[in-house]
Amino acid sequence: MHPEADNNREYTVSVSTGDIYEAIASVASALYTLVEEALALHEDHEAEECEFELFARDILGVLTRHGDQLSGYGTIREADGDHEYD
Repeated sequence: MHPEADNNREYTVSVSTGDIYEAIASVASALYTLVEEALALHEDHEAEECEFELFARDILGVLTRHGDQLSGYGTIREADGDHEYD
């Protein structure tokens, strides 16, 4: 999402738990969802990928590759079920 977009939004991630691993898993999952949404809404470029696209894909890759380390309860899974990473 671009700062100059008409529909600027503010996001708050709140985690209510006493378990640090559960909190990390929740925040990582929220980050994955938000980055994926931002990447989908980002304008397509016919030329090479822009820095934001590279950055966003790097974040998604790291979260996917290290899902087990980010969660004491299994791996990160996409909410809509299109992708599962074990």
